[in-house]
Amino acid sequence: MVERVNRTIKEGIAKQMAQHQNKWTEALPTVLTILRATPSKSTGISPYELMTGRLMKLPIDPEISPADLGPLVVAKQQVVLEQLQERLKVLHAQAALKQQQADLRNDAQFNPNSETQFAEGDMIMVRVFVKQDAFAPRWHGPYEACRSNSMDARCQEGIQGLMHEAGTADFIKSQPEVREMGVAIF
Repeated sequence: MVERVNRTIKEGIAKQMAQHQNKWTEALPTVLTILRATPSKSTGISPYELMTGRLMKLPIDPEISPADLGPLVVAKQQVVLEQLQERLKVLHAQAALKQQQADLRNDAQFNPNSETQFAEGDMIMVRVFVKQDAFAPRWHGPYEACRSNSMDARCQEGIQGLMHEAGTADFIKSQPEVREMGVAIF
């Protein structure tokens, strides 16, 4: 889990550095804010909300005056604290339920007896397992899928050996330009 978060942070820093031409130390606070405010795919709740019971206040959010908060500010501190504790209990229960559902989806996705996820003619990206440097792209392509082999293995022209399905992904069709077209045999 820690390695996955570290990878996400490194990818975010690389994107910030590429877009804004700044140092990694300047990009880190932005990346951490994004990471803390983004809802988890498995739980549907952001880490900040799961820890505090509240949505994270972002720099783009409008300022809220105490008068806009209404009775929450007027209520006694003990009542506010109890409400917050109840909200945290509900959020933790929701997160646990959604995590169980995500675990079931993941089990089905990585079932070795499942059908292949790509059809002939689909555009796919191929994962780069050995990167040139820490901030290099993790995927290259797109390539056109052209046939299936046994055991869900994918073979790609230009790369020796088989390309397993785990090393491929759907090409996001919203890409503005396609620089390189190749043919992948799977």
